[in-house]
Amino acid sequence: SGETGLFGRTYVLNPPSTIMEAGNRYLFSTLPTGTVITTDASKVYGQIPDLSSNYIYYFSDMDTFGGAMTGGPAPQVTGVPLISSAGEATNAGVAGGPYVITADVSGLSAPGHIFIASNAGRLTVTPADLVLTGSRVYDGSTVFAGDDLTATGVNGEIFSVTGLGDASNLASKNVQTGSGLASVAGLGLGVSANGGVAGNYNVLTAEGSSVSVTRLSSVEWTGAGDGVNWSDPANWAGGAIPDL
Repeated sequence: SGETGLFGRTYVLNPPSTIMEAGNRYLFSTLPTGTVITTDASKVYGQIPDLSSNYIYYFSDMDTFGGAMTGGPAPQVTGVPLISSAGEATNAGVAGGPYVITADVSGLSAPGHIFIASNAGRLTVTPADLVLTGSRVYDGSTVFAGDDLTATGVNGEIFSVTGLGDASNLASKNVQTGSGLASVAGLGLGVSANGGVAGNYNVLTAEGSSVSVTRLSSVEWTGAGDGVNWSDPANWAGGAIPDL
């Protein structure tokens, strides 16, 4: 017929003599369906995403079937669907995803339409970053051991840090406050003291780190090196040469 279909009508209840629309038209006994289809999203672990716009509409009466029937215009919809997912929670983990994104269509209406939800969307949770902080007493080296560090994540989650560290950890051996680590060589992620899960975090990096080296109150001359040179760390206990 090339005309739009007529929905919510039957030939018995709506014989041709009662049809006021012009042209030859198909009758459908059911009302046209408006489907709310949720769409994919992602978030970093610990965040609360805004999913309110993660959906699209599909209206069955807008379909066109060749020359047999043309689709009608989109109806005027009142209300908005409520979009949610278990993955929205700040503690929704990486391993639990992807999480289904659902639509509540109970608040929607449109003249002559019914609404259903197609929960096709998925929420993916990606790992968050950890931040390293710590402090130790001056020891004459540029090594920063894991025992002197804490890795802090989101939701107040904290982890211990393992490893002896490496000479590349600090750019300077001297007393300093709030410096960033130069590297995380020789360091690894330990266990969480309050329920944090390592899989929710990226591998350790120096990005955003903040460490301090405080003054050593005194150091003992041992003469264990050449026994002469002030500048030989081996002549001082622990190698903590007092050169400043």
